[in-house]
Formats: sequence, C-alpha cells, structure tokens
Amino acid sequence: MYPILARYGPFLIYSYEFVLAIGIGACIGLAAWLTREKRQLRIPLVNAILISVLLAMVGGRIVFVLAEWSYYVEEPGEIWLVWRGGLSYHGALIVGLVSLWVWTIWRKHSFKDFTGFLAPALALISVFGWFACWLEGCAYGKETALSLLSGDLPDSYGVFSVRYQTQMMGLILSALLFSVVLLLYRRLRPLQLFWLTVGGLAVGRLIVTLFRGDEAPMIGTFRVDTITDGLMALAALISLAVISRPSFARRS
Repeated sequence: MYPILARYGPFLIYSYEFVLAIGIGACIGLAAWLTREKRQLRIPLVNAILISVLLAMVGGRIVFVLAEWSYYVEEPGEIWLVWRGGLSYHGALIVGLVSLWVWTIWRKHSFKDFTGFLAPALALISVFGWFACWLEGCAYGKETALSLLSGDLPDSYGVFSVRYQTQMMGLILSALLFSVVLLLYRRLRPLQLFWLTVGGLAVGRLIVTLFRGDEAPMIGTFRVDTITDGLMALAALISLAVISRPSFARRS
C-alpha cells in the first residue's frame, strides 16, 4: 500500500524497515518491562534480543533469497536490498532461537527463563511484521470476489485487484495471540508460554497461507510454508504435552 513512507532529499524511508525497527524497539521495551522484578536480567536480556534479532534478520534474508533464487540469480544486486522486504519467517525464527540458545550457554544464563520473557515479544513482533507486509504488499492474498475477507489490494509489484486481506488476517491473529500470551504470562511456566506462542503463531500463519496468492515453493499441491507451519504447530503441541507432564515439571 505504502512501500515508501517519506523522502528527504536523496534518502527514502521504506515502510518495511521503518515498521520493523519500531517493532524491534517495542519488543525490547516490553521485554525490559517484564523483567522489572528481575532487574539483574534486564541488560543481558536486551543484549540477547539485539544479537538474536540481528542474526535472525540475516538468516531470514538468506533463506528468502535461496527460496527465490530463480529471481535473484537474474537480479543479484537486489539481494542486499533488505529494506524492500523479503525475509523468511521460518528462517528468521530458527536462526534467532538458535542464536539465543548459544548466547545463553556462552553467558551462562537460563535459556528457559529467557524464552518466558521473550514469548510476548515474539507475538508482538509478528504483529509489526504483518503490518509491515501490508504496507509493502508482500504476502498478498489470492484474487477473489469482494467480501468481508477481501479488498482492493496490491501485490508485490503494485498491481491492484480484489484479493484476500491476508496481511490483516495475520495481524489480527497475531494480536489475539499476543493478548492471550500476556493474559497467561504469570499462569504458565516459561517453556509452556514459549511453546504456546510458537504454536499459536504457526497455526495463525498456516491459516493465512491457505489464502495467500504470492508465489512459493510447492510440494505437490501444497505450499512449503503451509507444510512447515503445520510441522511447527505439531512440534509445539508435542513439546507442550511433554513439558506439562508432572514429572517434567519436577525436574525443571
């Protein structure tokens, strides 16, 4: 809708990177607020977020470029133009979590406790991510008839048509999950809250992929991201079942 927010002389402010920057700042602020009762963890947690986000963006970009290699092999100069959009959610999530895990081991902190603080931030950054996609036009919906779920929206190339409002679907589902996670923040153990968040995000994204019209790698008649989100949702459900057992709670 608005890929470029403003222009100052030769400089352009791209909506995608601007919204994500605000989202990252909001997530850091939220995580810092959640550690108000454990202030000794505030600085380590902020450092962990910054490192994880940086590496997550690098990993997400690499996975996105590899998935769209047929395009980038023809336009190699655009590989580095991250501000124009193009991050793999799954690549960013996996690289970010692995980075966080390695960092906690290196700094001798509890990965379990950190995931509890980061669960609400993970849901919140998803809200900003979907909003950034709405402004940029990425993850656009299939063409369809006009209804409550559709609107006159552009694709990534700026071509308008009546499409499913996939970005708004993702944003609303992420906002609902964020509200649930905050409500349950003190009622669940850190790992339970974390896997609930990961699973909720996966289910929400799976639902949205059924309406998406952007090109994606396919396995048969299914999008790879649909399959990946289904597997992540299943993994989160299994993890929740395991860590919710009384024997696991006693060990942890």
